[in-house]
Amino acid sequence: MPGSMVATAAKCGQCCFLMARPLFLYLFVVCGCLPSILTGQSQQAYTDAFAGREGCFYLLNIKTDEPLVFRESLAREAFPAGETIFLPLAMAAMKLDVTSTPDLQQPEAWLAGLDPDKTKAILEKWGFAAIEKKAGESWPERVFISAEQQAKFWARFVKDDFELNHAGSLQLFEQLLDKNEAGYLLLGLQATLPEKRGAWYVGMVQMQDNRLAFATWLAAGPDTSGEKARDITLQILQTLTRRQP
Repeated sequence: MPGSMVATAAKCGQCCFLMARPLFLYLFVVCGCLPSILTGQSQQAYTDAFAGREGCFYLLNIKTDEPLVFRESLAREAFPAGETIFLPLAMAAMKLDVTSTPDLQQPEAWLAGLDPDKTKAILEKWGFAAIEKKAGESWPERVFISAEQQAKFWARFVKDDFELNHAGSLQLFEQLLDKNEAGYLLLGLQATLPEKRGAWYVGMVQMQDNRLAFATWLAAGPDTSGEKARDITLQILQTLTRRQP
């Protein structure tokens, strides 16, 4: 089914993102309110944002495949995916013809229809370390991934490497749009593991002519949450960018 989606910049109302199917066309119209990437990597930006918390940040330029990484060794370590797994699970459900338009807010409507073995094979192909799912355990508890692989997965998702159906792709993009005070065009998912054992914020941000996939992992702590991981991500992005006059 043909379709399209338009995103406008919150501060000026200009169109900055258009996605259309068929041909899965991405057209970015840069408007003055969007920031531009500064050259170089600011280690201080990461240190300030994490403020002593344990965690890592992985930023990947989707066009050039060039990463900016804070705590590289930790960014390559696999952690439970938590509710960030609902996006790849929804995509797997589309691939397996369980549903054509999955609702990320109501995953129970389509999760039960997933074949565990086929789903596991798909997730592993996409970079997730899917451990054998046991009775009574949910996918978020049994699937592991690193921040590096999260960012690479999102880069492929944005580029439509997975060749999903038109209507389902558009619906997923609409559900992932994350409104933010910085005015970024942002797609994102956050997750908080049980008992605050860790948290994620993963997604894609459009800044001028740069499409960047990102993944922030926040280790266990008193204020660990997906919302805190999101706050850290936005702080880093704002520090690494400057506003146009």
